[in-house]
Amino acid sequence: MNMSKDKSDNTISYKKFLFTTKGFSLLSKRVFLIFKRFGFDVKKIDRCILNYVHILRKYNCRPTLFTTAVLLTRYPSIFKNYLKEGVEFGCHGLVHVDYTQLSFEDQVKQMNGARTFFQECAIPCHGFRPPYLKWCHATTRALGEAHYEWSSNQVILWDVLKQDDFKERHWSDYQKSITDLYLPQHEDRAYPLPNEREGIIDIPVSIPDDEIFIDRLRITNQEHIFEYWKAIFDKIYQSGGVFVHTTHHERISYFNDALDALLKYVTNAKNSTWIATLQEIYQWWKERNTFSFKIEKSGEDEYCVQCNCSPRATVLLKRQFNSAGCSWDNYHVIQDRPFIYRGTRKPAIGIPANAPDELQSNLRSLGFAYEISSRQEDYEMFLDEKQYASNNLRDLLEFIESSSGTVLRFWNWPDGHKCAFSASSDVDSITLFDFYYRAKEFTNYRVFIKTEEQSRDKEKNKI
Repeated sequence: MNMSKDKSDNTISYKKFLFTTKGFSLLSKRVFLIFKRFGFDVKKIDRCILNYVHILRKYNCRPTLFTTAVLLTRYPSIFKNYLKEGVEFGCHGLVHVDYTQLSFEDQVKQMNGARTFFQECAIPCHGFRPPYLKWCHATTRALGEAHYEWSSNQVILWDVLKQDDFKERHWSDYQKSITDLYLPQHEDRAYPLPNEREGIIDIPVSIPDDEIFIDRLRITNQEHIFEYWKAIFDKIYQSGGVFVHTTHHERISYFNDALDALLKYVTNAKNSTWIATLQEIYQWWKERNTFSFKIEKSGEDEYCVQCNCSPRATVLLKRQFNSAGCSWDNYHVIQDRPFIYRGTRKPAIGIPANAPDELQSNLRSLGFAYEISSRQEDYEMFLDEKQYASNNLRDLLEFIESSSGTVLRFWNWPDGHKCAFSASSDVDSITLFDFYYRAKEFTNYRVFIKTEEQSRDKEKNKI
């Protein structure tokens, strides 16, 4: 997937990238906005980031700031101050470059170099989000090679906008972000849950984001921005997923009231939403992946069910669709562990031995009890070849929930929460000077890596 390089293998065309992803009119406006939003020193953006952090703090919400590692070396004091403010950090690359245009080897070098910078600045960092939200299969492999624990790479586009509400040229700018920049999965084909790829747990991020609302669609009414964010949250809450909310700190004055209103809505007691950092979500999902059911026959039409899980887990029993007395949508909450299940068949999903690994992975992600077996008659539900033809997580869940089988399931989130919310922001630049550096870093990323390696070697030799 390597893009053509300018002049030498060490450069990528920054101008071509900008014109492809933004277009001339938006790029012209972007230059004006950069000078309006950023200053020659750190004061303006420092105020923006602290404003963002303090709005979230009112609702006991700690954000994850994704920053390029080079910014840590330029402005170490302000990032250490954010750490004291309770901010969690994720890596946004060594420099701000399009990872889809880098080889696997160069991606590993970028990630290892970034990790070194975080360590030297004594700032904990375990997760990764690529610049521009652009990634490829090699990115996931490189994350494992560089020993990151989680990522926030996958982008889900929620259908909350109507074309008739916007001017044609603004809608065109929005479409360019979808076709040429983010390349998201539509909500119909994606499910907002963490998923594991090659040992890396990816926590999907949701759009439209502030860049789309403010710079591309030119929305100036914060009540409208809130309503769009609220619509996304309502859909995710209904599905039991995670809303990874993402913004860019330099636009805080355009969405501060909308953000405050969103957090007030999300933290409403009846919503039962888990407010967590991305690292906390990773830790929970890793713990949840170890949960299992053990179902053994204990008598005539009777099974003893062992729930191998932590006390934070919510154990559910799916009943026939719309059955009376269900306390959790279409499920009953099981309080006793272990417990006796009375029925003629196991409350689990049977799958054949030749079922694809992805089916098992998807069932684990959804938390359903399943066993590999050829005895269809032993299970409340059995997935044959026709039924697991789709690898889509949403399709699988809809099929299971529309069936009449009684099936056990570990719920997605801890402590009885119905869904999860996590705030994040991408810190790409702090001052106007950083945009000059970004252009150089984008086009000469290999030279930059080599220069930094040589610089560190010189420091070691002095010692």
